Amino acid sequence: MFGYLFFFRLADKFGLSLPSGQTNLIEMILVLRVVGIAFEINGSWLAITQAKKDDKTAEVKKDKDPDFTEIINPSFMDLFHYTYCYIGLLTGPYYRYRTFNDYFFRPYNKYVDCLGFTINTLRMVPLYISLMLYPWAVFAAFRQRIYAGMTLAESVCTSAGFGAYPVEGRNRSEEEAKFAQYDFNTVESMDVWGCESVVTLRDSMKVWNKAVQYWVAMVVYKRFPIKPLKIHAALFVSVLWHGYHAGYFFCIYACPFYLMAEDIYYKLRENACKKNTIEEFIAQI
Repeated sequence: MFGYLFFFRLADKFGLSLPSGQTNLIEMILVLRVVGIAFEINGSWLAITQAKKDDKTAEVKKDKDPDFTEIINPSFMDLFHYTYCYIGLLTGPYYRYRTFNDYFFRPYNKYVDCLGFTINTLRMVPLYISLMLYPWAVFAAFRQRIYAGMTLAESVCTSAGFGAYPVEGRNRSEEEAKFAQYDFNTVESMDVWGCESVVTLRDSMKVWNKAVQYWVAMVVYKRFPIKPLKIHAALFVSVLWHGYHAGYFFCIYACPFYLMAEDIYYKLRENACKKNTIEEFIAQI
């Protein structure tokens, strides 16, 4: 899929017309869904195999694939409907097949306050759009545009009841579901206040485009076999997913080096604060 995505973005080099920006956004989401469901199915098979081994040996062993332990066996039509489901298709958020399946076979979306959550999600959009009117604040305007787009995409999920789960985090019967409290954390794209208030790169990576960050963490980071290169592999895949332009590479793939410098800085500051010697801290820098 990533090979096709690369060809898709270089179509003009092969004598074809370049696709529109909207088509590119849809293709990016399709890549996440197709690759993600492949790993979900693989994880399900591993869980079944492990269960059979446990039955034979009568020993309790640690599941080596704890993130995809649900038994998932979708039909071709299930895969087709999940891949092209209109909810989240244009700008996200990314969600697993499990979330898609629960939308139809769990009662949560019938009892969650979809209108209330949607209004709560959309309440800041006018502010984001109004801030775009100040052209001199270029980067601020860019952020507000992203916030507005992600928030509107998230509101599609909340208005449909897609991704609603009980706050307590456990399955409930039809009767219990009527009185449960719900949230939409499964399909939350942005923690806007977190994006504007965090002071470290490590923290900002946890609140920016959370659905895609989840995909990168589950599919690439946790599964890459070489531990010292996990973060490099995850960010390199993220670069390929975003595009082939040099700006993506320098901005995204350079993050491990920024994180390294950031960790050194905070470690030195922590040691200096323990000794109450600011002069020593400045000298170490």
